[in-house]
Amino acid sequence: MKRLAYLSAALFSLPLVACYGGDRANGVCPAGETCSPATPNGLLFVGRNPSDEIALSGPLATVIGGTQDVQLEFNDATLGAFDLAYTAVVDAPTGVNIDTTSGSTVTITGTGTDANYVRIVDPSGELYDRKQMTGASIDTVALVPAGPETIPTGMDVSFATSNEKFVVALTGRVEDSVLGEIEERLVDDSMQLTLAGSLRVGWDAFSMPGAGAGVYSLGVSSGDYSGQPLDLVIVDHIDSLTVQPDAPTTVAQNESVVVCFTASSSGRYVAGLDWEFTVDGQAVSAFGNNCADVSTTSTSGSLTVKASVAGMNAQTMLAIGPASRQVPHKQPRAWREPAGERTVD
Repeated sequence: MKRLAYLSAALFSLPLVACYGGDRANGVCPAGETCSPATPNGLLFVGRNPSDEIALSGPLATVIGGTQDVQLEFNDATLGAFDLAYTAVVDAPTGVNIDTTSGSTVTITGTGTDANYVRIVDPSGELYDRKQMTGASIDTVALVPAGPETIPTGMDVSFATSNEKFVVALTGRVEDSVLGEIEERLVDDSMQLTLAGSLRVGWDAFSMPGAGAGVYSLGVSSGDYSGQPLDLVIVDHIDSLTVQPDAPTTVAQNESVVVCFTASSSGRYVAGLDWEFTVDGQAVSAFGNNCADVSTTSTSGSLTVKASVAGMNAQTMLAIGPASRQVPHKQPRAWREPAGERTVD
């Protein structure tokens, strides 16, 4: 699994061993290697996460010409920072190369679209652990919400004045051993963002303290990408609130469905609003930001799902049916057809 977004940060330590571990995570020394006894289960290689997601495997691909800080940790009960003497090496930098090392941090740079091993060895050359990492070219650059929003396909995005953080999403094609070539989020710690009045709050994120409604021009430079500025559209109101066209119209007894709404201004989805939801007048939890998590124990009748946001209300009716097979939750996504997207030819 390459990526699963919007898990609680409290759960983040759970999958680290499974998804960030190197080739020695199973306790076996890789063929052809002489392994150090100091790390019987190898190491964890923890890269950067996009500010709007938690990646459950990695490190994610590094932009060609960009950098990524990878933290080394012991793959044991402590999950502590790796503090033994080491050297980081690569055999052939077809995907990444070593830039610098400092303490438990290995900074890599993207060099190509292939994968190659980053090897962490002790002073005698014995292997602590190794992990394949890759580089990738940027295909698209976009502004995306910092939190989970289910945005209708093809709809441009604006941001409420209450937004405290904006995220720049870099994407490119990465080879997956199971799925083949897929579009994935990329990392570049050295990415430059230029916007008057902005403050950098993450490797891929910035804030705009006190920004009023308007259109702002954001310059982005990452690796060999330096395209046209992105439009950051900030609004102070919505003029429409509707249920999304693909929202369910029924719910089964003892099961749950997700009902999503769209708040818009001048035809753009507005991200970062504070939503409230009720079902038959009773408050219910949000699933993501703009979706309600709806369930019932009733066997017949209907439910009224109501959304309230930015001074407007909208509602929809769900017919209650008999229990059926479990309907999986729709995963909220931070972006679909993001705002201000630039495609690299």
